[in-house]
Amino acid sequence: MTSPINIICYACSLMAYWVRIFGEEEKETPVNGAKAMLQIALQLVNEIQSSRKRALAEDAKDDDHEE
Repeated sequence: MTSPINIICYACSLMAYWVRIFGEEEKETPVNGAKAMLQIALQLVNEIQSSRKRALAEDAKDDDHEE
């Protein structure tokens, strides 16, 4: 595991696995926590992809101006 996003996804999968030992009324909190963590990870991935796309677009503009 090399990125924080991988770690978050792995932690969520572990939480989903281990939540089975809880009683029905106790499952809600860890499940909601895992969902929240996955939403944050998705937002981070989207932000990273957006910044990479912007950087690629800027590089393409720079290449066009150089020619």
